[in-house]
Amino acid sequence: VAHRLVADAESLRILLLEDLLRALGQLRGEEPVRLPAKTTSWQSWVRRLVRHGRGEAVQAERAFWTDLVTAPAGRLPADHPASTGADTVATARTVTATLDAAATAELLRRTDALGVGLPDVLLAALGRALRTWSGHDRHLVAYERTGRERFDEEVDTARTIGPFGLVHPVALDGAPDTPPEAAVRAVAEHLRSVPGGGAGWSLLRQDPDPVPDAPMDLVFRHLAAEPGPPAGCSAVADRPCGDDGPRNPRRYPLEVLASVVDGELTVEWSCSEARHRPATVARVAEHCLDELRALTAAGRATQAPSDYPLAHVDQAQLDELLSRL
Repeated sequence: VAHRLVADAESLRILLLEDLLRALGQLRGEEPVRLPAKTTSWQSWVRRLVRHGRGEAVQAERAFWTDLVTAPAGRLPADHPASTGADTVATARTVTATLDAAATAELLRRTDALGVGLPDVLLAALGRALRTWSGHDRHLVAYERTGRERFDEEVDTARTIGPFGLVHPVALDGAPDTPPEAAVRAVAEHLRSVPGGGAGWSLLRQDPDPVPDAPMDLVFRHLAAEPGPPAGCSAVADRPCGDDGPRNPRRYPLEVLASVVDGELTVEWSCSEARHRPATVARVAEHCLDELRALTAAGRATQAPSDYPLAHVDQAQLDELLSRL
């Protein structure tokens, strides 16, 4: 909930507070108040998005999404058998796993060196941790992210406040013989192959002739530094806004929210006590952090003195220096 409030507050701070300060400054200078032009309203964006979903470009994505969700994928284990209506918002508990500032800084450097985004790295580590937990090499997880892509040249949401979240499935391959860097690159390539930024999935799920549903037990969201929509709230996602009442069912058994706060990577795992013991989820969360540490360790191991020609060190000296970072 705190992260959702932060996302909303950040959006308000950037847009509303900016306008308020601008207006106060103009009034202080005895100038007429002139605010930037209004951008596309959220209501108009939704209507245009629905029309976009009926177009040829989105309809052409059917084969991609059908192939993705019908390929064999494992399900996550549960500590307690699921009973109808038991997995509600009121039963949710949160387990938090954190990388300290030094480890986070090293992970971010490794991410930059690989030329990928932090979500790519986090999803790769998540896939490997889920494989160890479930014993399955492939899992489908829901990936929730901001959805302000300009699918229409007339759409501009730069100054529009509203829930622009999009959700779509991604496939995570956690095969044990895959090196950490290869796993990261595979996830990055997979995300780049998603057509249209992923909006087509939810649009096609709501189509009169919907694509098959995906067996997803987990939703992942990375809360970036820039303003974003509140987690779990989306115009076209499977989970609509305003469904956080205590009696309401949870859309996914597990919700994973990752963010960098005060220089530390924090990953919050939300589960239902009706389905998972928090201790079980805590073990999986720690394993996920272990996979991130393995990635940075693999990065150190592959660096050579030739990577630092001005340092004039041999391999032993370089290894010693890197071990101190």
